[in-house]
Amino acid sequence: MVGGEVSVAAMHQTGLDGDVPNCRRFSVADSSKLVELISDIETEHGPAVTTIENRMLGENSRHRIVVDGKRVTRELTATSASWAHLEGTGGYLILGDGQLTAATSRRIGSSRQVERSVAEIEPENRITRTWVTLDLIHTATSGAWMLLPGASEAETRRVAAKASRAQAPTILRNDGTAQVVGLSDARTTAAAVWKPSTITCAEGLKIQCSTAVLLLIEHRRGDLRLTIVEPTQQLDSITLRISGTWTIVTHEDIDAQDISLDPSDRSTGITATVRERAGSSFTLALEPSPK
Repeated sequence: MVGGEVSVAAMHQTGLDGDVPNCRRFSVADSSKLVELISDIETEHGPAVTTIENRMLGENSRHRIVVDGKRVTRELTATSASWAHLEGTGGYLILGDGQLTAATSRRIGSSRQVERSVAEIEPENRITRTWVTLDLIHTATSGAWMLLPGASEAETRRVAAKASRAQAPTILRNDGTAQVVGLSDARTTAAAVWKPSTITCAEGLKIQCSTAVLLLIEHRRGDLRLTIVEPTQQLDSITLRISGTWTIVTHEDIDAQDISLDPSDRSTGITATVRERAGSSFTLALEPSPK
């Protein structure tokens, strides 16, 4: 789903075997960053391990990788890392608790076929490459991180310092019912709601959702801009109830007859017909109702 300069996507990941557990993933991106959330992880092995980077570099690569300013030459584990940087790729910020393991290694393979061991590869067909991995070890409840594509090491360090002063994206909720991110401008909230529930957004706004839904909520000088997707593509309609009294000013990518309001003293219900929309998004601009 794309709303303005922000894009969101969500996935209920179902593993094909025990090595890839079921979980819920939520991604929020703009032109400078990608925020990733993972929650509701089904694992029987205690803490979960999420690989946030697994990159093959060029032959004889000397790309520098650091964790909290310390260069990684083989493997480094930091119990409370706040940031990492891979030269030529970008920066990574850990949003919340977790242990970060960074490793660099040389691997030998073949471009002709898949062999089970190096000894099976003819010497003239062997190819050596450098690999870098970043593994986030966290609880089975949740984990979160942020990628800064193309950022320098110095820029990543600066963003991490701002994050420590609560200027980074805020994880408002991250569980099996809803995943909610407040972006660093403090006026935009992105949410993946998996089950009927009420979520709290930026500036204390509350939205009660009748079903699974993807939302992008933008506050604009007292007004609201809602971008909405019904992701299951199976429902005839969806209903949201928003705290406060609101009036629809404009609507995009949906007809007026497909929207209805149900105002009360303290909240406003919005019902939208979503039959045959095939999961496409629509946007509503709202302003406070006259008192």
